Order: sequence, then C-alpha cells, then structure tokens
Amino acid sequence: MKKQFPFHIALPVKNVAKTKEFYVNLLELETGREDKNWIDINFFGNQITFQENPGAVYNKNHKTFNQLNVPISHFGVILDEEEWTKYKQIAEENNLFFKKPKVFFQDQIGEQNSFFIQDPSGYSIEFKLFINDEEIFTKQI
Repeated sequence: MKKQFPFHIALPVKNVAKTKEFYVNLLELETGREDKNWIDINFFGNQITFQENPGAVYNKNHKTFNQLNVPISHFGVILDEEEWTKYKQIAEENNLFFKKPKVFFQDQIGEQNSFFIQDPSGYSIEFKLFINDEEIFTKQI
C-alpha cells in the first residue's frame, strides 16, 4: 500500500466560536492554529480549516442509498470499533444524531456500521466502522 498523506480542506462556517466548541469540547478533537475568523481542527490526522462566513450556502440534499436516506454532501472518518463506539456514545449522550446508527451492505462485501451527526453550521459528519478493514476500498458491489 502506498504511503498515506493527510488531507486538508477549508470550509465556511456560520460561527467559528460555536464550531470550536463543537469539535473541541464535544468531539474531543484538537486545534491547530487559529485566529478570530478561522480555526484549524485536527480531524483524525487531517486538517480542516473552518473559516467564518455566515452567508455561506450549505447543501442539505439527501439521496436514497442502500434503502436509507443519507446526506449527499458530507465528510467523515472510518474508525476502529473502540473509537467508533466512543463517538457513538458521545453522540448518544449529547443528542447529536442526525442519522442514527445503521448497517450498510449487511452480509455483503463492504459491510459497515454508520451514523451521522451535524455540526453547528449544518455539515453532516459520518462515522463509519467497517466489519473488515480490507474491504474499505473494494471494487466489488
């Protein structure tokens, strides 16, 4: 397997202070550099820069996938069982579920558990747990 490199993405948010509170206090993630209008979040080894822009438009569209209604525009993380369970518990305790835990591709190649939460700007964040990590990038459907 090739060497993995962290990704960086910059996204607009309605309010940087509320964004920081959500990602740091609720999700227990760390910050990098920050200023009054932007903040870097260490999103599981990847850098997300949130930049305040209250007028930004956020995609709220959904589609049916594997007989479930999921947000089209979202980002997320694939975790091991221990970490996935930890974040599921955080979501339960703080009433954060946007889409409750479901199983996708049950009894098929690529079987995974997944749930979605939303941050204060409305970004949908998916937390995945693959039953078999070797199937994360499988080409079979």
